[in-house]
Amino acid sequence: MRQAGIKLLYSASFILACFYVSVPSAFAGNAYDVQLKIINPTTAELRIIYPISGQSSIAALSSRHDGDFKMGYRTLISATAQDGSDRAITHNTATEDAQIAIQPNDTSVTLLYRLGSNFGDRGPSLFSFLLFFGGGYPAAASVSFSGPADMDIITNQGQPLDISSSNPQHLLSARTLSVVAVPKRDSLFVRRNVGNFSVIGSKTKVDQAAVTLAKLSFADEMFKDIFGIDVPRHISIVFTELRSTDLHFEITGIALDPDVILIDPENFSFGRAPNDASKVIIHEVAHLALDSKGIFLGAQYNARWLDEGLAVFAQEYAADKYLLKTDGDREVDAVFSSQLKPSLSALKTEYSLPFDYQFSNDSQAQPIGMTYAHAGLIWYNMYLKNRTFIPRYLDALVGKTANITCTDCDTAAALSLIQSVTGLSKDEVVYPYKNDLTESNAQLSQLIRHGVDLETERRIKESASDDLVSYAPSNATAEEFKFPRSDDSRKPPSATRPPAASSSMNTSQNRVIAPISISVQKPISFFAKFRSWVMSLFR
Repeated sequence: MRQAGIKLLYSASFILACFYVSVPSAFAGNAYDVQLKIINPTTAELRIIYPISGQSSIAALSSRHDGDFKMGYRTLISATAQDGSDRAITHNTATEDAQIAIQPNDTSVTLLYRLGSNFGDRGPSLFSFLLFFGGGYPAAASVSFSGPADMDIITNQGQPLDISSSNPQHLLSARTLSVVAVPKRDSLFVRRNVGNFSVIGSKTKVDQAAVTLAKLSFADEMFKDIFGIDVPRHISIVFTELRSTDLHFEITGIALDPDVILIDPENFSFGRAPNDASKVIIHEVAHLALDSKGIFLGAQYNARWLDEGLAVFAQEYAADKYLLKTDGDREVDAVFSSQLKPSLSALKTEYSLPFDYQFSNDSQAQPIGMTYAHAGLIWYNMYLKNRTFIPRYLDALVGKTANITCTDCDTAAALSLIQSVTGLSKDEVVYPYKNDLTESNAQLSQLIRHGVDLETERRIKESASDDLVSYAPSNATAEEFKFPRSDDSRKPPSATRPPAASSSMNTSQNRVIAPISISVQKPISFFAKFRSWVMSLFR
């Protein structure tokens, strides 16, 4: 392993597991002091005070100015010792880890970064950074936020955070923090409180979200039932456009641990099914709830199928039990919804392919939406088999150790735990119903998508178009908001795989979000590999 040091990643990625977060208190011993100061809507300063204990040098993330949404830009401004004297910075390039020289009497070094908002000069401000723990790094961090009087820090309601991990100290762990802020006096950012939620966005979208959230009063009961987890006591929902950002298929919503959800306004457009927005919110709340559970000893873990699958199960279970109350509701959902349930024919195709545990986009054979749907079906099936299984399973998973440097180790541990508890084989867990993929299978019928005939589809679309006038702006006509004809393609954006794109962070495999592999021809630092793994964690 490289010399212990601080390495920060400016990333807007969704983090699958979180460290334990508590109210502020003094950490004993080895801990970071982290201070994020927002200068203006597009710029922030990040100070990381790192305790020194005998190192001759430390490595830090270098400056990066490519403007990619995931990585943003950052500038490493300075490194100073506890007495304010400068320490030399070398190798501060986009392709190397910066090296900070340490002198014998140094007890701490402060790294100063300038960060740019991941959204640039539009939408809310979003500043993200990564901290490492264990493996020679500090065991904890105290994080504080500040900003100008005319900006409102949304993350943790602007209050400080203490972060620690229960992962063994010899193992490397990571935590990304994404700090969201909005102008206090801006017509684009109206605030409204609805139950446990604070909704921030344009008045039209906030009003629409309030109606949707009023239908989700069942959320506390549902998450306690299916996961054995309480919903976070406060969640902020912030409207901002996500579809034009480089988020691949995560363009409807993003959960930012510990308590923020970014929602694309398109979820509340007139061409979406009435309950689509509800399902997107349930999906993202599921991520925050799972983060708060602290599985894998509260450390980062590398098993996207588990995290996304549980969130998909939650949204589809919510639709089945609470949202779709009548046959008419279910018909409308079948016509318009971007539900993540597979049709029988799509499931047969999916089952003929290797399951993509890491959502790595290796194959173009199936749309990425099918990977989500397949993962959701795994957990929905486990719930139907034994309704107490998932809460007990998550409790057991809290004690498992994560291995973030191994692509498949956390998946193997998660699957092995299921097999040991249930006695099922791996194939029986991942491909339930494989030997009985028929319409007559009553339990499978609950888990797949059922279409409607063309006449029913036409009737529903005509009725929906007629009803739009009461929901559309006063100067709009129903014609402007008519739903697509039955021959129009309405695949949700999340159901289309993005084209492969090369990146300096994943050149070895030329994937969009796949972890990098080390090339024997061109050595690559451990941190570069880890940084690429973090990029794969978007949800």
